[in-house]
Amino acid sequence: MNLLLDSHTFLWFVWDDPNLSPTAKTLIEDPANQKFVSVATCWEIAIKAGLRKLALGEPATTFLPRELATNGFGLLGIELAHATFVGTLPPHHKDPFDRLLMGGIWAQIDIRHQYDEETTGKRSPFWIDSLKPIQLASFDLEEYRECRRQFTPDEWIDLLIRSVGLEPSHFERRVKLLFLIRLLPLCEPNYNLVELGPRGTGKS
Repeated sequence: MNLLLDSHTFLWFVWDDPNLSPTAKTLIEDPANQKFVSVATCWEIAIKAGLRKLALGEPATTFLPRELATNGFGLLGIELAHATFVGTLPPHHKDPFDRLLMGGIWAQIDIRHQYDEETTGKRSPFWIDSLKPIQLASFDLEEYRECRRQFTPDEWIDLLIRSVGLEPSHFERRVKLLFLIRLLPLCEPNYNLVELGPRGTGKS
């Protein structure tokens, strides 16, 4: 699991403050989890310390680098795209630093499909196995959409084939389409697929 710590969570953890819930503390201490702190959080802490609204006991210039390194927290940067995205967010987060955190969150996600008949209709069959927060520099959504439009149908087919772990150059177009047909039940509701094959192929 990947965790993004805000200013309160970060400070409560490094100070072993009882305000931090046992569940949160356990998750942060778990070596299997990756922990991240945004530059926005460091900025907020430094400002409040400079205004004497937060007592660190030492300058932020020494406190923050040491605690990040000591606790193995990764540092997420801020780009222009993150700052400008803040203006498009709904007013759920009043704190400007929280809004900046929301504007900078992107992630690489590993997804697993696991069907459970007992939870059909109650829970999605898609599970997130891992989530890695990343920061993108100057992301232009319109440019991204325009580049997508330049893909030919065959290039899209090859992209989808690679996304399931196969190398498209090894297959003819008909075989690629047969592979993609198997994905239809994952994205179309009430779609049933029956595969027929000779004896000994596992299709019985």
